[in-house]
Amino acid sequence: MQAPGTLLRRLVNVEPGESKSLLLAATYFFFLLASYYMLRPVRDALGVERGPETLKWLFLGTLAATLVAMPAYTWLVGRLPRARLLPVVYHLAAVCCVVFAALLWLLPAGNARVGAGYVFFVWLSVYNLFGLTAVFWAFMADVHTPAQGQRLFGFIAAGGTLGAVVGSALTSVMGQVGVEIVLLVAALGIEFAVVCVHRLVAVHGLAHVEPRAAARVSSFADAFRGARQVARSRYLGALALVMLFDILTSTYLYYTQGRMARALLGGEEERTTFFANVDLGANLLTLLLEVFVVAHAMRRVGLGPVMALLPVVSLGAVAALAWSPTLAVLAVVQVVRRGVEFGFAKPAREVLFTVVPRQEKYEAKAFIDTVVNRAADVVVLWSLAVLTDASPTQAAAVALPLAVGWVIVCYWLAAAFRRRSTPAATTPIA
Repeated sequence: MQAPGTLLRRLVNVEPGESKSLLLAATYFFFLLASYYMLRPVRDALGVERGPETLKWLFLGTLAATLVAMPAYTWLVGRLPRARLLPVVYHLAAVCCVVFAALLWLLPAGNARVGAGYVFFVWLSVYNLFGLTAVFWAFMADVHTPAQGQRLFGFIAAGGTLGAVVGSALTSVMGQVGVEIVLLVAALGIEFAVVCVHRLVAVHGLAHVEPRAAARVSSFADAFRGARQVARSRYLGALALVMLFDILTSTYLYYTQGRMARALLGGEEERTTFFANVDLGANLLTLLLEVFVVAHAMRRVGLGPVMALLPVVSLGAVAALAWSPTLAVLAVVQVVRRGVEFGFAKPAREVLFTVVPRQEKYEAKAFIDTVVNRAADVVVLWSLAVLTDASPTQAAAVALPLAVGWVIVCYWLAAAFRRRSTPAATTPIA
């Protein structure tokens, strides 16, 4: 029988001393995404309970909640060491899951329960950005060098994707039992992620590392330092632009998914199961790409082509829906596009943050992943609400120049990353 370390080296280019940290990071992400992908189909089903037209209001509410949460997040980053920051975020999330489960169980069908579902939609959308995207990948970029990121981030992402597959599959089964049970099991998964955080902190010797004094927040304006960092840096600005391009297309497809599911599917349980099955297919494809393809692709062809695949696939997804707007086509394009996004583009994009200063990893990255993300959501959904007569063909025509610009920015970022990846930048800061 092969030793675990030998088997791991067959799957990923891991160097001596990296195996324990790598497995802990992948397990941490497994539980994090397993819990999220149990919650996501519930959110999507509750969000269209009164029709997809409510999505524009829900995302507007999410943007407002994000702007409120941003100062609190920056305040925590400035005052808590990483050993305490991450557990605080996740314990709060687990408590919220239990509270929402109780509300949905106690409230009778009607306006009150629908209102609780809308609040849950906003909360999970904000938690997804801060608790998953911002906190997890900022931590990974903080403790890995650029070279380690290109070798290891694909495997770490695969751990999360495996968790997403498990979470989607569990929700597909438990969704018929009741969303309250789903929420409680997800809370348990979040607590298992906290255990992994404590082990990673011990492995990297971060238990007594305090935040830098310069990171402390002394005023409300300081909470948006990330915005100023993005405005001053062409590199960070390009990363924000890539995020903007991504959200413009993904939100359009998300709105289309909600509209078609509402029109063609039955009640809350049926929609939850459909969304969970789409998630399951997308996560299975993502897992295959992350384990067997992305690390080799980043080493052999570079970050530019890896990131540029998503704009091409996004253009194809919009064109396919213009040609045949059916649930089957929607499910296929969502699976393929999200597989490429999370299997290729996202690990590559997170590698780009390994060459920026630590403060920007936590503040500028949080601004890009939250405010830019949700602002783009609002722009797309309100534009769709105004341009209700726009055809899928017109949407495809708009997507073409967007995809071309997106590809150009991807290649520029890849070149800038190579210039920043100097020997002086290859040692992570503890």
